[in-house]
Amino acid sequence: SCSVIISASPFSVDADIDMYINVGYGKDLPTQEYYDIKSTTWFSETIEINLDNEYFKKKDLKTMKGRYLIGIYSKEDTTISIEVEDTSSQIKMIRSGKGIQVDQEPNNHRFFKYTHNQNTNIKFDLTLMSGSVLMRINKLMEYGETSFHKFMPIDDKTSLWKTDSNQNSTIVISNEDPNYCSPCTYIISIESTKAGAKYVLETQEENILAPKLIKMGVPVKDQVAQGNYKEYMFVLDKKKKFRISASVY
Repeated sequence: SCSVIISASPFSVDADIDMYINVGYGKDLPTQEYYDIKSTTWFSETIEINLDNEYFKKKDLKTMKGRYLIGIYSKEDTTISIEVEDTSSQIKMIRSGKGIQVDQEPNNHRFFKYTHNQNTNIKFDLTLMSGSVLMRINKLMEYGETSFHKFMPIDDKTSLWKTDSNQNSTIVISNEDPNYCSPCTYIISIESTKAGAKYVLETQEENILAPKLIKMGVPVKDQVAQGNYKEYMFVLDKKKKFRISASVY
C-alpha cells in the first residue's frame, strides 16, 4: 500500500516541537489531548501514514482517503518547515545541526539531500539504534540535460564518498577535497540490509558542530586534538541510573 510521510522540523536546533494529526471530515483541529495520530520521533518530527498504522488497524479501515488536520505545538516561538510526501522513496531534505530519526525497511534505499553554501567542512554522522546500513554520498551537478537519477548514490560506482562499516559511521567532506563544492547539493543514500534498521542521520558544518549523539550502552571511539574538546549527548527516556565513563587508547 502507499504511504504518506509528514515531517516537520524547527530551524533552531534547541527548539522542541510535537506533531499531532486528526483524520476525517468533521474533526476539530488536533490538540495535545485530542488527536488520532501522534509523532513519536525526536529531533525532527516524522509520521509515516499507511494502512498498517495503528489508527487504521483499530478502525479496520481499508482506505486512507480523507482529510488530515495537522497540529504543530512548540514550547517557544520558532520557525518550522513542514513537508508531505506520497512515498518513502522521495528525497528528504536535511539541515545542518538537525538530526532526523528514520525507521527503514529491510533491503531498502532511503535518500536524503543536503544543500551546503558555506566554505566549511561537512560532517555526516550516522548513529544506529538497530540493524545495519551503508551510507553513500554523491554531489548533484545541475547542468545540461543530465538526468537527476544519474547522481543517485545507489552503489559504490555512483558514489564519491562511502562508509567502510555498516555500523555507526561518519563521513567528513573536507573543503580541500577535490570533489568538494559550495554552494552545492549533496545526495545521501542509506542502504539497509535484510534486518532493516533504525538510525539517526545528522549533518553539521565544521564551525557549528553540535554535540554528537551516542546510544545508551554502545561505546564510541573518537579522536580529540590536543587543546580541544568534543561534546556528546544521549537521550534518557525513563528514570533510571546511568554511568558515564571515558578511556584513553
